[in-house]
Amino acid sequence: MPALLFEKQGNIALITLNRPEVRNAVNPELAIRLCDAWDEVRNDPEIRCAVVTGAGDAFCAGADLKLLIPLITGARKPEDEWDEKLVARPQAGGEAWLRDNDPEKPIVAAINGVCIAGGLELTCSTDIRVAADDAIFALQEAKWGLFPLAASTIHLPWTVPFRARWRSPLLRGSSARPKPTSGVCSTKSYRAAKCSPKQCATRK
Repeated sequence: MPALLFEKQGNIALITLNRPEVRNAVNPELAIRLCDAWDEVRNDPEIRCAVVTGAGDAFCAGADLKLLIPLITGARKPEDEWDEKLVARPQAGGEAWLRDNDPEKPIVAAINGVCIAGGLELTCSTDIRVAADDAIFALQEAKWGLFPLAASTIHLPWTVPFRARWRSPLLRGSSARPKPTSGVCSTKSYRAAKCSPKQCATRK
């Protein structure tokens, strides 16, 4: 199975991160496929918006620390075609996480389960965030001694209001499970079993 599933449902592009066995951690294949998916969203005139979600019980656990990061730093040599494509496209990280890429159309994040590190950073670059009741958010880089490279140091303060109670845990590297009344910008609570990503994107 590919690391990313892309399908068109009418005028909506449904993008599913598809590595559920590792909580949809982003490896080189997923990074490149994400770049291609955003390009298609931008260039296809029939697509009016996109929904990005995760397969299984997680949205995204961030970058695959065993496969993606060592390849980017040069600690690991390319081993397959996806590694080669990533090395040949050094800007892929910024494009996949929407840091250096603007699809020019509304992007909805349908967030289920774990949404940490790069997963949280990806949602910060979307226009609307819809969180399931089991969604857990965390920016773990602070605990790992790493700097978040997808611009969450800028996007997170914009996304989470200053008065939101769960903003402080995120900045400390702890996890947070916001409630619908927490004042989170552009976020609503929904139950994944009763509302599909497509329904979330089209409901009023």
